[in-house]
Amino acid sequence: VAYIIAVGDILEMAKIPFMQYLGRKGAIIGFFFVIMLPLSLLDSVNDLRFTSFLGVMSIFYLVVAACVHSLTTISQRGTEVFSSSLASHDDGQGTMMSSIEGPLLALPVILFSYTCQTNVFSVYSELARPNPMRMSKVSWRSV
Repeated sequence: VAYIIAVGDILEMAKIPFMQYLGRKGAIIGFFFVIMLPLSLLDSVNDLRFTSFLGVMSIFYLVVAACVHSLTTISQRGTEVFSSSLASHDDGQGTMMSSIEGPLLALPVILFSYTCQTNVFSVYSELARPNPMRMSKVSWRSV
C-alpha cells in the first residue's frame, strides 16, 4: 500500500498531462490495475525476474545520478558544503547533537527488510535443487 501511495505522490509532482483528468486517486487506482495487479497474479516468484532486474537497474541509476549530482555540487561549491551542513548540527562543543534524523533514515531499510523476509520461503521452494548453500547464494546476490 505504501508503494502505491508513494507512486501517487510522485505522479502528482511529475506534472504528467493525464494527471489533471485523473487526479491523485485516479492515478493510484490506474497504477494498481495496470502495473501492480498483473504482477501480483504471476504464478511464481521466478516470473518476476525481469521486473526485479528493472527495479535493480532503476536503483543503480538513482545511485549513479546521486553520485554525479554530489560530485557536481562539490566541484562547483567546494568542500564547504560538508562543513556548513555539519555546523548546522553542532552543539557548540564540537560534538554532534543527537537527533531523530538517523533513526528516521534507517526506518525504511528496516521496514523493507522486515517485509521481504516473508518471501524467503517461496524463493527457497522455487529453487531448482533447494538447499541452504543455494539459498545463501541467492540471498547474497539479492543484497
